[in-house]
Amino acid sequence: MIAIPEPTDLCRLAEKHDTDKGTSYTQTYHRWLGHLREQRLRMLEIGLYNGGSLRMWRDYLPQAVLHGIDIEPRTLSYQDEVPNSQVRLVDQGDPAALEAFVAELGGHYDFVLDDGGHTMLQQIVSFEVLWPQIMPGGVYAIEDFGTSYFVEYGGQDLRHPDTAADYVKDLVDAVQRDQALMPPQGVRSAVSPIALAKMRRDVASVHVHPGLALIVKKF
Repeated sequence: MIAIPEPTDLCRLAEKHDTDKGTSYTQTYHRWLGHLREQRLRMLEIGLYNGGSLRMWRDYLPQAVLHGIDIEPRTLSYQDEVPNSQVRLVDQGDPAALEAFVAELGGHYDFVLDDGGHTMLQQIVSFEVLWPQIMPGGVYAIEDFGTSYFVEYGGQDLRHPDTAADYVKDLVDAVQRDQALMPPQGVRSAVSPIALAKMRRDVASVHVHPGLALIVKKF
């Protein structure tokens, strides 16, 4: 029988602050961040909804610098309500807007959480622009990852190259880049030089859960 994990502090805070984060998400985040709670992390959350998640993170990570982006003007008030936080109006599907945001506030994030619009364009563009801003050992999380299978969000059939799910599958290949690049003596790589050249070199690991993908940066 598989043991069901006990609710963590983060699970309780998610409920306290009326977030839309389910227990499966918060238990996963606790496993990655629980030992870092007193460190001065830099965190970015995409998609702020009612502000509950930002409040949750402030309670859970009291020393962290919190940044948030959204397209709803009402979310600007959250930075006055949540200490040591900054909120900006940014369209996550606009590369130039994301780059301007990074230029203003500095990037260099330990944890980025994409809980924004969940379309393929938004998820892929945000990762492309923000992944270089992830610090070594940092984590990039994509919530509601299952929208890759929903037509209304730009989802497609399996292995379609324009989905976030397929994009992340390519990152799994990137984790194994050294294996493809340097096979054992007497064994030939099946991966073409062109494909090898396209592989990212800075992905340490990829973790996929129901509705959630986490990509970890190499040290």
